[in-house]
Amino acid sequence: MVDAVSIIGAFLGGCVGALVGGNPAFVIAGIVGVIFLSMGNVPAALVLQKTVEWTLFTPCICFAGAVAALAFAANKRKYDVVGTNLNKALGFTQDPLTVLVGGIFGLFGFMCLSTFVYLKLPLDAGALTVMLSGFIVRLLFGHHKIVNPKLNEVSLYHKGCAVQWTYKILVGLVVAAAAAYAVHLTGIATTGFYISALSLIFFLRDGDFPVTHHVTLIAGYATVRSGSVLIGILFGVLACIVFELYQNTINTNVDSHIDAPASTIATLSLVIFSIFPA
Repeated sequence: MVDAVSIIGAFLGGCVGALVGGNPAFVIAGIVGVIFLSMGNVPAALVLQKTVEWTLFTPCICFAGAVAALAFAANKRKYDVVGTNLNKALGFTQDPLTVLVGGIFGLFGFMCLSTFVYLKLPLDAGALTVMLSGFIVRLLFGHHKIVNPKLNEVSLYHKGCAVQWTYKILVGLVVAAAAAYAVHLTGIATTGFYISALSLIFFLRDGDFPVTHHVTLIAGYATVRSGSVLIGILFGVLACIVFELYQNTINTNVDSHIDAPASTIATLSLVIFSIFPA
């Protein structure tokens, strides 16, 4: 629903994302999501969701705003920050224009999300919004190159990469199995997603901590739509593979962020919702 509260909330959400950084904002979204999951369907939870989760801390608003502000600060304002370092809060810039860019893209994210939901597109509208926003940010504030200029150097695409792929698929299998079973028990597709988002608080300290929210959400969607934990696990593993393809192709050796997890979720949710319509 588009109203004054939602519009103001979306703008503020984008500003908050710019101030705290993309990954911290996403962690906050995970915390908020876990709280709402624990509250159940009580009236207070539904009111808070409409005013807090679906505006201020929806990833396509707060995270997308942070992505835009970071690229703007790094590549246009030339602050001492890398355009892909989403752990970095931009409060150090003390630049109103940088914060406003975050707010504008937060509002843009909300309008895209509302439009996609209204059109009833058969995919995750929030993930599509994050993906689209990332492409626009690169065209506006980046070097305009969409594909990794050193794509031929990516080890995952060369011979002898079996061990790397085996490890990544194993991680995907473990995470997808846990998520699919949790979703089977709760009946809520986003159960694993919010826990994965919350877990990224450890990623802020250790960059080797696994990013899994694309796996858990796709496993959740597939489990709910198909009614099968096994199919949920299979799609979760596929999400792990698709993520690596996106990450190494459009989000490596670049100067702005196009979110590989969101791109994965948008792509595979389209497949799942098409095969298993509601």
